This record gives sequence, structure tokens and C-alpha cells, in this order.
Amino acid sequence: MNQHKPQLWLLTGFSFVVICWEAGRTWGWQLQISTDSLRIRRYFVWAEIPWREIIAVEANTNGRNQARVTLKLKSHTSWSVGKFGYPFAHALRDHLRQAIADQEDVV
Repeated sequence: MNQHKPQLWLLTGFSFVVICWEAGRTWGWQLQISTDSLRIRRYFVWAEIPWREIIAVEANTNGRNQARVTLKLKSHTSWSVGKFGYPFAHALRDHLRQAIADQEDVV
């Protein structure tokens, strides 16, 4: 009976790490749209991207009814906003595209 306890502790520890990772991914994400920039918080860390730096927004299907929303930047890099359920990812993509178009109209 005592020989199974190390395996149980290993399984419990692994489960705890996975739960904490998912909680941080879910609760640590936020999006703020302002007139000057797009602010994105992932894993409780903020990043601010000026609208003039964003070229395009894409939502690529990532299997199992999910899509990854990605920003294409002028610096020839891309920045992942996150992976979401398919309907939310496409709604977010469309909303960000509209926000970019609104910024271009202002300039």
C-alpha cells in the first residue's frame, strides 16, 4: 500500500501545476482598446502596441473549434493575442480589424 504513495503525490503535484497554469492563462488575460494603442495582458504581464504598428489581424484555425488570433506588425514580426474558441476568435479578429480601420480614418 505504501508503494503507491509516491505515484499519487506525483499525480497530485502535476495536476496542481496544470490547474495553476490554466488559471493564470484564463484570469491573466485582458484586452484594452484605447485611441492610441492596443493593450494586451497575457499571464498577468501587459504589452502595449500602438495602432500605427499593426498591419493586420488574423485568426488561424488551431483544431478542435479553436483559433489563434495573431497581430502582424510593421517590424515584420507577429504577436499572438491568444487562442480562443472559434466564434470568439473570429469576433475578436473582426473587432480589431474595425478598430484598425477606425484609426486609419482618424489619421
